[in-house]
Amino acid sequence: WMFNKSSYFADATQRVVWSNPQVDYNNRSPTANNALINKRERTRKEEQQLAANLSQDYGVFFFFRSDCPYCHEQAPVLKYMQTIYGLPVIPISMDGGRLPEYPSPRADNGISMMVSQGQGVNTFPAIYLVEKKTKQSYPLGTGMVPLDEILSRIRVLTQTQPGQEF
Repeated sequence: WMFNKSSYFADATQRVVWSNPQVDYNNRSPTANNALINKRERTRKEEQQLAANLSQDYGVFFFFRSDCPYCHEQAPVLKYMQTIYGLPVIPISMDGGRLPEYPSPRADNGISMMVSQGQGVNTFPAIYLVEKKTKQSYPLGTGMVPLDEILSRIRVLTQTQPGQEF
């Protein structure tokens, strides 16, 4: 009896979805391989364009320690992002050291407290997006974060609201 009822419910639900496109999730997020590939490519291009457009109003703070292996891996990614998209990266050394990509970093003179709402930055590397005019900061991540993920997070944080589908 339960199996028959659940089968009937599944069938009825599928028929409702087919006849009401507004409730069909496949219309917002396709599952077909070619559609997924095309959607990812469109999103990637939008994220790249957005990063270039935001370069006038935002910057990226890169908190690092010179003895941190992941900081050494993150630095070339951020340097590349800055070169390609023009999004300025401000390197901030938490131990007074340097990285090959950033031979003249800034010392932390309270910047880490400002971007972290008084919590301080304790995990490295740490990346924050900061709006130049308002000084509003958005944590982009800690640890090694790949470029495509950084761009995706920038899009989500600057173009969507919490709970909004992205």
